[in-house]
Amino acid sequence: MSSDEQKNPEQQKASKDDGRVRAGANGLEPLWPTSVKYLKENDWDEISGSEREWFCVTRLQGVQVRFIHHDGHPCKGQRGLFAIRVWEPFEVLGEYCGVVKVPNDQEARQCDSDYAVAVYKSATWTPFIDASRAGNETRFINDFRGVAGSPNCKFSQSHVGGRPAILVVITRQVKEEEELLVDYGDVYWAGSTYRE
Repeated sequence: MSSDEQKNPEQQKASKDDGRVRAGANGLEPLWPTSVKYLKENDWDEISGSEREWFCVTRLQGVQVRFIHHDGHPCKGQRGLFAIRVWEPFEVLGEYCGVVKVPNDQEARQCDSDYAVAVYKSATWTPFIDASRAGNETRFINDFRGVAGSPNCKFSQSHVGGRPAILVVITRQVKEEEELLVDYGDVYWAGSTYRE
């Protein structure tokens, strides 16, 4: 424990008069040490620009978008996402990226895009990420039905940099050259374009 943390015992106690935790002098939880800066994402300021470029890739690694040519594939003639290395269970392939939208009252549980994934669900409204016009490689992940017996990855709700996010997480070993496949969910296949 730092001496700074020991000096201010009042900051280490939560106010109990109304049952809520009050922010300390630094605007954070009372137990947060004043000598430690709170970050919502990694701080890259202490490395050079060339080092930063080396660390920060602009495309998802280990995958490739390809046209599908296999007869019998439900998406023949369209694109899919394929592994170009072996992926192990629980690895994060990347973040599902697109335009974040909040539906109006009439659209509270759906949207008009085949590329929409719910960020999280609420009783009154559900914000979603729509990758129909903007996104990354993850927008090309197809449903497993008609291709494989089960999906090999899934959409997983999380938080990145203090904001809600959808991560694509590998669920079983994926071999090199294998197509990455998720389960779009029953709602998608029931005629709605909203993906759970």
